[in-house]
Amino acid sequence: MQDVEFRRAKPEDFSAILKIQSANYVGNLAVEERAEGFLSAEFSPEQVAQMARDLGIIVASDSNSVLGYLCGFRCDFDHRSPVLAKMLETFDSAEY
Repeated sequence: MQDVEFRRAKPEDFSAILKIQSANYVGNLAVEERAEGFLSAEFSPEQVAQMARDLGIIVASDSNSVLGYLCGFRCDFDHRSPVLAKMLETFDSAEY
């Protein structure tokens, strides 16, 4: 088993991030595949680059490839997603 490294995404990682995103987007999955989780928003290559430049994207990688990623963005980020808009709208009223 190879070691997994966690690091800030670099521009050369963006295509792998977009590929993972597409493979896990709800609209690209069969109903039975959604049981293990899915992404409800898709970001464009430009949005991925913008997030990476701002708060950042963390990738998990081995020596061969990007295995996963975590994006961070500010509340005023132009995400263009109705689902994310609703989540952000209710964010302040959530209790943990």
